[in-house]
This record gives sequence, structure tokens and C-alpha cells, in this order.
Amino acid sequence: MSEALAIDYEVLFDPSKRYIANAISRFAARDILYNCPKCDKERVITWMFPDVSFDFVDECCGVMVVLIPKEEE
Repeated sequence: MSEALAIDYEVLFDPSKRYIANAISRFAARDILYNCPKCDKERVITWMFPDVSFDFVDECCGVMVVLIPKEEE
């Protein structure tokens, strides 16, 4: 498997619009918009615990992706 790619993302909803995600994460979950690093298609995922990095395989093209928390200003 290829090395994970850190990608840029945009927070769509904070907290997430997914009820179960909020219940599990105590309203820390966020809905994230990002582009697939291989084909550039817009993708959305729920990041359950956005205070820590999130590594996953994007189902779009099978590329390993990492979301890195942004520093709060």
C-alpha cells in the first residue's frame, strides 16, 4: 500500500450533522470536505475525533489519506 497523503480539507459542519457520530464523540465530530488526491473528486467524511490525525483509505480511488488537525488561531 502507498504512503498516506496529507490533504487540505474544509470543515462543512462543526459539530457533525450525523447524530450517532455526535453521540459517540460527545459533539466533537466534524463533517469534512476534501478532494480525492488521485482523481480530484469532491469527497465528504465524518472525522470523529478531530483533535488527532485521521488515517484512512479513500474508497474513491483506494488512496491512503491522512487528515491532520489544523492549529486553532
